[in-house]
Amino acid sequence: MITLNYVVKNTSKFKKTNTATLYREKSDVYKVIDNRCFLYNEIINHIKYNYEISGAVSSNIILPKDLIVEDEKIRGYKCDYVHGKSLENLAKDLDTNEKIILINKLTDLLKEINQFLVVGDVNLGNCMYDKYGSCYLLDFDLSSKLGESPSMVSLYNLRNDERKDIYSNLSTDKVKMGIVAASILYGIDFEDCFTSRKPYSYWNKFLQYTENSYLKDYFKTSLHSINKNKVVDDYLYLPDTSSFASLIDNDKKRIRKLVK
Repeated sequence: MITLNYVVKNTSKFKKTNTATLYREKSDVYKVIDNRCFLYNEIINHIKYNYEISGAVSSNIILPKDLIVEDEKIRGYKCDYVHGKSLENLAKDLDTNEKIILINKLTDLLKEINQFLVVGDVNLGNCMYDKYGSCYLLDFDLSSKLGESPSMVSLYNLRNDERKDIYSNLSTDKVKMGIVAASILYGIDFEDCFTSRKPYSYWNKFLQYTENSYLKDYFKTSLHSINKNKVVDDYLYLPDTSSFASLIDNDKKRIRKLVK
């Protein structure tokens, strides 16, 4: 374990979020949770669990590798620093074939971590890739154990209380990875629709505009299942073929009408 005093004195502060302060030392990141945050106790409990399972998953899933303590109480954790790019830039430096490969690798990572927990916060900012073609999932502070009842953590970024239940199961992780995939493929950030008051109407527009039957069927079936409180069975894996990539490229202009 690492003391909070060591972190403050020997590392460099480089980022502050709503719930934590991040420090860096070479290839390590130290994340100190703000004890005034109303989610503090729940996040700390999840950190303990995520630390326990860290040795059971791929190193590309960035979980705590050590704990930060103050007066024998957990205050945060140490994890690897990822030398790469966030998908918030929509992977604009990659061609469609490369994006398809990246999405399938991310889906593999999601499927692996879903054996242990519901991520609950799958989004572009928490997915990264590097120049070698590796990809990473990170920031599991809002995760929950499998079978755990809905908590304030899993509801943190929602406005609509009517959808509490769907944010506590794996179905939403799968659909949100699909939203990440669609955002990357078409160069449009679709994520805001899932925290809006009418998320399904937005995706109905997507279904109308796209001629890509593979994605259309996935979202149509998945969103219907979530709306009816049913389980989404499949993860979204994209066909790694030139014909599928061409279909995506041909579809882009039509899909861009959504943002006009």
